[in-house]
Amino acid sequence: MLRNEKDIDPKAADVFSLGVCLFVMCCAHTPFREATKTDPLYLQLIEKDPEKFWKFYEFQMRKEETFSSDLKDLITRMIAYDPKKRIKLEDITTHPWYKGLCKPNHEVVNSLENVRKQLHIKDAIENLEKKDEEIIQIKKIGTHVLEPIEESSPSLGNPDIDV
Repeated sequence: MLRNEKDIDPKAADVFSLGVCLFVMCCAHTPFREATKTDPLYLQLIEKDPEKFWKFYEFQMRKEETFSSDLKDLITRMIAYDPKKRIKLEDITTHPWYKGLCKPNHEVVNSLENVRKQLHIKDAIENLEKKDEEIIQIKKIGTHVLEPIEESSPSLGNPDIDV
């Protein structure tokens, strides 16, 4: 059900959309089929019983602590049925969940450096495993590996020189 255009607050609509997007990023699916009173999940938010809404998803995901209380609070406030009760865009950046995500630059750099090192080690292990597999394949085939001819060899490419 669309409201009269003069009643629509575009910023509140954006916050709602961002709330749905945040939920999708955390769960890989939408929080409800449609934001109407006929949708059983969205109805929990309309009736101001978000705990039922979140318990449903925690049961579906087979984990009790899939969502932190701060994340639940933020998303609930972002997708609130009443646009006037939705969190404002500028208030999102001061919300505890958002602030908890922002680490000091040195921590971010250290974390990224550790990830890079782990990826480098993982690549090295994969390369070694590939080499091991190649050796096993060569042994299975019984192929002899010949030494490559050096490019500096005087006979290479010259038909006048006998080897």
